[in-house]
Amino acid sequence: MRAAKIFVGILQLPIAILIVFQTYSAWSQIVTTDHIQKIIYAAFIIGVAYLIAGTVNLLTNDSKSFIPEIIYFVLLLIGWFFARNDAKNFNFLNFWAWLGFFLGLIFIAWHIAKITFLPEKKPASKTNARRTQQRHAVQPAPDHNSYNTAAYPQQTLGNVQQSRSSRTQAPAPLPSRSQMRAKKNKRGRK
Repeated sequence: MRAAKIFVGILQLPIAILIVFQTYSAWSQIVTTDHIQKIIYAAFIIGVAYLIAGTVNLLTNDSKSFIPEIIYFVLLLIGWFFARNDAKNFNFLNFWAWLGFFLGLIFIAWHIAKITFLPEKKPASKTNARRTQQRHAVQPAPDHNSYNTAAYPQQTLGNVQQSRSSRTQAPAPLPSRSQMRAKKNKRGRK
């Protein structure tokens, strides 16, 4: 949705300028001055609505709030209203008005569908990410050429077995201070 909002927002800025130029080029078709003021006013409203709506789209393209879509739709709805009432005979203004109205509806429907149908993914915390990495860690494939000691019972081979067992045993804990004093006192008595 972010890319679409940026694309439409960028396109709406030159469209706003195009609407104004189209209106001034259509002056030759208008005979009465009262009608010309209504057309210029409607074109100005539509152009400003497109300009502000495009700016809103560009500034709030990464917003998760529903408010920018409502502002966008209301601005384009105002432009649509003025074009439908004041510029009935000018097809280009009606085209831009209807296009803006449908764009506003599309963005509101898109945001509603995103809220209701697509669940929001919660970012995982660092501890959860570590846990999932540990759970899904890839186990190395067994090497068929290596000797698997867990699958076979240990064999007694004399001194070799004793040296292996002495390497795997934990060292004896160090004596405490009270034990050291008692030893020292025993030496002193002898």
